[in-house]
Amino acid sequence: AGVGKATIIDAEDECNTELERLGNDLAEVSNIELSCKMEGRNMISMFVADKIKIKEVTRKMEQERKRMESLARTGAQPVVAENKIIPPPTETL
Repeated sequence: AGVGKATIIDAEDECNTELERLGNDLAEVSNIELSCKMEGRNMISMFVADKIKIKEVTRKMEQERKRMESLARTGAQPVVAENKIIPPPTETL
């Protein structure tokens, strides 16, 4: 009993989907140098770190960290809505 052609195609499609998902996840900090290539029974993709994208993500993370520290100092609790953090309203006297 061998592996049928349909099984191989299904495995390729599943692998391709997983590599595409990984590419989407890494898009914020990398570039795709080689997209979904089949070598024998192995399917590969090659991603290259993008220093400019990494600096931008790091800068955004640092800004968010500072904002959260500021909220923590005031004792205010942020509200999370639709995966976005909304700071509490500030009172001005």
